[in-house]
Amino acid sequence: MFGMVDLLVASAIEERLEFLSRHPDHLEFLLCPLTSNAQIRKKVGAEYITQCIDFVTKNRINVVPFYAIEMEKIPTISVIYQGVENQKFIGDYGAQQIMPQIEPRTIYARWDVKAIADDVLEVPVDYKLEQKIWPNIYVTCGTFTTVLKGIEVGDETKPTKLYLAEAVPSGTSLKGWGAISGMVHKGYNLNASMDAVTVQCMLTTNGDPGIHRLLQLVLRYCLKSSRMYFESNGFYNTEISYNAPIVADPNMVIYESTATINGQYNEHWIFNEFYTPDPASKISICLTATNDTTPEAEVRLL
Repeated sequence: MFGMVDLLVASAIEERLEFLSRHPDHLEFLLCPLTSNAQIRKKVGAEYITQCIDFVTKNRINVVPFYAIEMEKIPTISVIYQGVENQKFIGDYGAQQIMPQIEPRTIYARWDVKAIADDVLEVPVDYKLEQKIWPNIYVTCGTFTTVLKGIEVGDETKPTKLYLAEAVPSGTSLKGWGAISGMVHKGYNLNASMDAVTVQCMLTTNGDPGIHRLLQLVLRYCLKSSRMYFESNGFYNTEISYNAPIVADPNMVIYESTATINGQYNEHWIFNEFYTPDPASKISICLTATNDTTPEAEVRLL
């Protein structure tokens, strides 16, 4: 799970721009200092906010990777990032993750029953189930599944009895019974490290420098209002900085400025794989009984 933070930031900017186009009142709130301050309002003009809102809502601002700038599609916000590993963990160990996928269950035996009495199955001895299944294994038929609590081995005169943890629902078939393993999940041990990441968003516009000032403000809004989105995707503790615009091409009147995000990003990779224990696995118990009055008395579990 490695980060592509430039794509994360680009997606956040695009979502915020789309949001502003549908909710111009939010943009009007951002620009309210232009109307609340009489001197600023006099400097930019009474219609400035309306013009700004029209520009953002009616014009497409292209958000692209840094290497895909197309000058004919200005205004553009191009995104690029770099990082440095600044925190490592002992042994690189980062986390353990259990995957939601479930490995296929193992089928240990199939049989038909002679009779069902509440939570007891009567099975012909010819199946020799005592050699194939064990207590705590899962017994199933159709949609019914329960745990096997015990086995009473039969003989020529009586059937083998399987004692279940639950009563069998009425109408359950006598045919198609089986014993299956428990649900086993696949898990991973993950190694990790933390990188200090710097994302640069270069804003390019042409023509009126006032448009560049407006889009600088909009870009800062996009980044700051996306902070929780960044954190939910593993980009933590972000801080925004920005610089003054420069004239990149005086002949074409092209302006450029950069907004920068600094933050921390955890990267993970798989160290090894494992499977969770089968809750229905077979446990062998060996009992050694001695006279309990002697010091050698013991009960050994293997």
